[in-house]
Amino acid sequence: MKHLPPTRFTSPQLSEEDHTLWHASLTEVQPLHGKAYYLPDLYTPPTKQKPMHSPIFSELSFDDDRGLYAFDPHTLRRLTRQRIHPDMTVDLHDLTQTEAHARLVRTIEDMMLRRQRILLVITGKGTAERPSILRAILPRWCEEAPLRGRVIALHHATQPHGGKGAFYLHLRTL
Repeated sequence: MKHLPPTRFTSPQLSEEDHTLWHASLTEVQPLHGKAYYLPDLYTPPTKQKPMHSPIFSELSFDDDRGLYAFDPHTLRRLTRQRIHPDMTVDLHDLTQTEAHARLVRTIEDMMLRRQRILLVITGKGTAERPSILRAILPRWCEEAPLRGRVIALHHATQPHGGKGAFYLHLRTL
């Protein structure tokens, strides 16, 4: 049997019904001048694929020392020892969720245009009776549009930079 030459274009995926009809129609076909050609099987059953998204920030624990989408160890060590400092700081204290989200998005867009990578976001710790809403919602904002794909890593800030009431965000460059 001869093989058909490869084509530059991929063929569309056939449904199971079209696949059955295609092979039924081939049984009636006779090769020209005694030549037989190999026809590739165009039907491939759909396979279950793993979701292409990354783990959700909010599913990870805030209290572990690894951080959320942890920084690379070298950068985190330099931050904790204060050998490098955040490129910019944004304080979200006393802002509503809408105002805080808008300010965060503007700040991150501005930093990306300036090719700056490390942002310190101060959300506040809250109290035992009244926990900080912004502290709880920041990881979710980082995984939703328009910040998804712009934030590479998220980690609690060290004590000199605000401790558990602040976060370091590691941003992707343009």
